[in-house]
Amino acid sequence: MVFTAGYVDIPSGPKPMRMFVAAPRADAKYPGVLCYSDIFQLTGPMLRACVRLAGYGFVIAAPEIYHRIEPSGAAILFDDAGRDRRPRSRISTKIAGRL
Repeated sequence: MVFTAGYVDIPSGPKPMRMFVAAPRADAKYPGVLCYSDIFQLTGPMLRACVRLAGYGFVIAAPEIYHRIEPSGAAILFDDAGRDRRPRSRISTKIAGRL
């Protein structure tokens, strides 16, 4: 199935939340799936899973979960430093500010 994919900025307090959206191109109604990323944000494997599901006929939305404390488009490397960085980001985000 042919699909479209891209990013949308959603107003969310002082900083917009960037969301990856992939959807079938044909004009029809499709089921939707919200993909909540792992601690590394929207990395290649996450985006590939999203577009694969879109190819099967789903509308996919995947937000950047640390959008308040990381720059837009920040995907963290799969290494020890990246793994250790996530708990600090999680702790520095107030409960009321978490997605």
